[in-house]
Amino acid sequence: MLSRSRLCWRITLAVFFAIFAVEAAILIPSYQNYERDLLTRLNDVGRTAMSTALVLHGNSNEKDLLLLGTGLTRISNVRGGAIYFGDGAPPQIFGETPELTAAAVRAGDAIQGYASDGARFEALWRPAETGFPFVVVGRMDSSAIHGELVAFLWRVGGLILLI
Repeated sequence: MLSRSRLCWRITLAVFFAIFAVEAAILIPSYQNYERDLLTRLNDVGRTAMSTALVLHGNSNEKDLLLLGTGLTRISNVRGGAIYFGDGAPPQIFGETPELTAAAVRAGDAIQGYASDGARFEALWRPAETGFPFVVVGRMDSSAIHGELVAFLWRVGGLILLI
């Protein structure tokens, strides 16, 4: 009898859409937090890989740095980088050239963010973060982040439908 009642159906649909609206409202900040966490992890892994490689590099010449950069791009998510010394010399670049530059950061740009193609994430690490007497810019592969965010949306969407 209750299943045929219009009032019961209206209440049921109202409750369903209210739950759906609340879950959708919660999803937006959750998505942004998850993306921020993924980028923070990517940044930390990239900085660690770059710092470790530079410690092993020591004070060798530019050719050795290029070889080190080639090896680093093969075994990590780092795809390129630039080292800016304080003496005004041109940066030493290896792998893919970062779009983010030390001059742009000094001019007020952000110290990290997606590159123009969206498949790369770039970050600038200051000497206080790395312990080196120079500024390092890393260019990391962020192409997997989009897939992880889509999977996150599917998981949350599935949970919403279960509720």
